Amino acid sequence: MDERVHVTALFRARTNRVDELITILGELAIPSRMESGCVEYGFYQDSEDPTVILATETWRDSAAIASHLNSEHFIDAFGRLGDLLEAKPIIHKCKKVI
Repeated sequence: MDERVHVTALFRARTNRVDELITILGELAIPSRMESGCVEYGFYQDSEDPTVILATETWRDSAAIASHLNSEHFIDAFGRLGDLLEAKPIIHKCKKVI
């Protein structure tokens, strides 16, 4: 049975803060990709609306994502996002069904 956890997170930046958001997410990606339970960790900018950034992540299991969410680099990055975003990120944790 596949225990991997797949995560999507949708970020909507304030119009004048997109570059700052991308910088912080880039700083978050480097140590996150080095975590032992990280399988995939990427950010994608919407082709039609550059204020929309979609994160896609795959983690080995629920323990790996729990460790990530409690990591210093994650807590630091998310603490710096508030003023950059129009709203809270929309986050989904999923398991593969097909």
